[in-house]
Amino acid sequence: MYSEGLAETLEYFKKASSDKKAAENKLSDSDKRLSDLEHELEFGSRTYHEKAKIAKRISTIRKERRYAKYTIEQLTPVTDWLDKNQHVIRGLERLLGDVVKAEQHTDPEKLFYNYRTDEIQELFDDNKVFIKGKADG
Repeated sequence: MYSEGLAETLEYFKKASSDKKAAENKLSDSDKRLSDLEHELEFGSRTYHEKAKIAKRISTIRKERRYAKYTIEQLTPVTDWLDKNQHVIRGLERLLGDVVKAEQHTDPEKLFYNYRTDEIQELFDDNKVFIKGKADG
């Protein structure tokens, strides 16, 4: 079906926007967590082993933060384009609706014809009726 590629494209745009928002939230959360941990290292009275545990956690959070930053960097061109071209997205959504409607209208499995006369029945002297692309009897 022709609508599938268009639907996948629109879904990609939606996913890009939601993934960027999630990455922005992750970045903000990581910054807050790092701040808490760094202040604990600076002002807290912790043992050597507790400080090592904090340092390991800082390393883990920094990796998560870096991944979030990279995600934002990669998706920013897409989301910037989407922000500037919402009219195009709305047009593609309308187009998708039109294509789906046309596909449903022309689906061979859903074709149905009601005979308006008895001409076929009289011609062949049988009760076969054209339904769903097949002659049924």
